[in-house]
Amino acid sequence: MSNTTILTGNLGAAVETHTFDSGKVKATFSIATEVRDAQGNKTTVWHRVSLWGKRAERAASLLYKGAKVLVHGEESQHPYTDKNGNSRTATEFAAQNFFLLAKPVKARA
Repeated sequence: MSNTTILTGNLGAAVETHTFDSGKVKATFSIATEVRDAQGNKTTVWHRVSLWGKRAERAASLLYKGAKVLVHGEESQHPYTDKNGNSRTATEFAAQNFFLLAKPVKARA
């Protein structure tokens, strides 16, 4: 990996998985991170994350909406044209691994 990045954030929705004809599994999910500007104002940045194989299967079974997670991998950008003919750039984070940072707390009865 030439350009390793580490992100820590919260999942915005449940993990989505897709199993290809070859049997390979891909999991995708989005995490929100917070960035502060020079004045201390917070901005939320969303990152689209993908995992493959056994790690994808593990992510689908362990991660849930709102989970705090750390992912490390490589970010890449892909240009595309939207339905209105505008040039856009999609950013995808190809994760090599992930770590669930907090387990859910059960409500006390």
